[in-house]
Amino acid sequence: MSKTALADQIRAYLLEQGISVPANNPKLFDEMQSLGIIEANEEGTSIWRCRIKSKFRLVSCTRIYVTKLKPEVVWENIDERLPLFLGEVTIAGADKEVNKKRI
Repeated sequence: MSKTALADQIRAYLLEQGISVPANNPKLFDEMQSLGIIEANEEGTSIWRCRIKSKFRLVSCTRIYVTKLKPEVVWENIDERLPLFLGEVTIAGADKEVNKKRI
């Protein structure tokens, strides 16, 4: 899902709940960062560059961009969340890979 589509869905949900939200996407993401709903990367933005490697995919490595949301924001009941990803996520910094995590 693109950053714009994500922002539009979040905005629509919050407006349905009667919550006022910024119309500007960067302001919306800044506000979510300030509230601790999403986590900022080392550059201070909400978009993380990652490489994903799944042991089940034929493609060895896929580069994607993600936004880190707290699980309790996504799922009302944490027991309903999806199974853990079986693979490796490498978070890339501005010029180098800074974090590799097997999950």
